[in-house]
Amino acid sequence: MENIDLDSSSEKTDYSKIKKTLQEKEVTFILDTDDESTDEFAHFYFINNGDSNVVFDAVLYTLQMEYNSELYDVAEQKAAERFPDFKKLTADSSSDDQEKEEEEEEEEIGLFMAEIIIDLEEQDKIKVKEHVDEDREGKDVILIDVGLNLDKINSSTIESFIKNYTSGTIVLDNTYYSFQYEE
Repeated sequence: MENIDLDSSSEKTDYSKIKKTLQEKEVTFILDTDDESTDEFAHFYFINNGDSNVVFDAVLYTLQMEYNSELYDVAEQKAAERFPDFKKLTADSSSDDQEKEEEEEEEEIGLFMAEIIIDLEEQDKIKVKEHVDEDREGKDVILIDVGLNLDKINSSTIESFIKNYTSGTIVLDNTYYSFQYEE
């Protein structure tokens, strides 16, 4: 996957610069260098050659990653309900005096969350399915959130998604999946 530095030091994404770079470099997509791409996740930009006035700002991730995230979110929510100081502890605002006490509580919270995750898996409560969610940001930008049942995300899977998406031939699997949680 090619990384092109877009000098994203400002808080707002410069979509006109992205569009210009995509057209000049004649590449299918540009990875967002602010977000580290992994085998499970990529944040990238592309244009539709049929309508190069619109920049697509896309995040693509595996269903395994979404499943893990959903499990963790539910466990975190249940921990926040059970432990009143949970939000304070996760904010990393600890002083030296409270450090030992907070470490013990963090360990207890971690064990509690692990139990919740195991229970959710055993009860098969969390299921995810492929999706493509779009949100327009002005007239020139479409934000896309994509979860696909892929083993990993790489240049090939990104290019395949872009090809299918821009040609209108993307077919999503409506099957609900569950996985084994991985940290």
